Amino acid sequence: MPIQITCGCGKTLQVPDSLRGKKGRCPGCQAILDIPLEDAPPAGPEVPAEPEAPAGEEASADAGASPEEEAALEGDEAAEGAPPSRRPAVRPSRPGAVRRPLSSRPGALSPSRRIGAMSALPSRRFSVGKVLGSSFSAWFKGFPTIIALSLVAFSPSIIYTILVLGERPDADAILTWSIVTGLLQILLGSLLQGAIVFTVFQQIRGEPAGFGKCLSVGLSRMLSVIWVSILSSLIIMAGAFLLIFPAIMFMCMLWVCVPVVVVERSGAYASLGRSRELTKGNRWPIFFIFLFLMLIGFVSGIVFGLFRPEVAAQLIFQEVLNILTMSIQAVLVAVTYHELREVKEGVSIEDLTRVFE
Repeated sequence: MPIQITCGCGKTLQVPDSLRGKKGRCPGCQAILDIPLEDAPPAGPEVPAEPEAPAGEEASADAGASPEEEAALEGDEAAEGAPPSRRPAVRPSRPGAVRRPLSSRPGALSPSRRIGAMSALPSRRFSVGKVLGSSFSAWFKGFPTIIALSLVAFSPSIIYTILVLGERPDADAILTWSIVTGLLQILLGSLLQGAIVFTVFQQIRGEPAGFGKCLSVGLSRMLSVIWVSILSSLIIMAGAFLLIFPAIMFMCMLWVCVPVVVVERSGAYASLGRSRELTKGNRWPIFFIFLFLMLIGFVSGIVFGLFRPEVAAQLIFQEVLNILTMSIQAVLVAVTYHELREVKEGVSIEDLTRVFE
């Protein structure tokens, strides 16, 4: 449950329980506060409640107030963002009047908005090394489930490759195969990302991730995931027509749009904007993560090319490499999303997995 702390400026804040032990900023005076791990004991004896107003009298501190009291009230509400030294003095109260809390007055912050205003300061920076380490740890721990999900997701591409190999492909058939598998990789790879998000989060928590649960999570958001993948791919291709740099910029900007769809259950357009918001300020690190992924595929292709394989072996290797690369990319994207939410918003892995319960 939310904990209650009081700033030095006199403002009382309701802080989410997930921010215990962190630092936060007062929305009133912008002072940095230490959020305690435990609820603070009461500061002093309870103040006896004011007597209730008699029947027929208006229950409002503002009704019937003198001009001086009205001015003090307006000045107090207007100075919520001012430093403590500029805050007006405590306004007088009429005997017998019942004051309404500020949160119940028109235009005042509601308790939920006060909680949102109290934002946790990032305790560390976004780390490429942490993303890579957590990604490969989750990939190896969940290897059986991840490979099974990859085989199911890429089954149409695998079947098509087998059919092409059965007809002794020529140069035109190989070109057609490359185009078809490239399109399938966009659609099926995104579906795989949706299914792997839950797997990765469970591995980070140290909990088992069943194949059926992971697949159901991916299928439940399949249409939204495919649609946001098509939109993001079109944006990246539009950037490629301009220059290489805009395409890379768009790719880094939309890097976590699929986990946003799966976890936050946003629409396709909203997920693109949300991904842009989360990746802001961290797109260069995301670019280095993408380069590392490309390096894996590049080195694997060079090593395999040293054996001078036949055409059939090349197609089989390319399909296997696509499955492995896309599974690693799906894990990298999910871990990147978790890292961004934790660093920028203070959201824990427990909070992220709660949406799947």
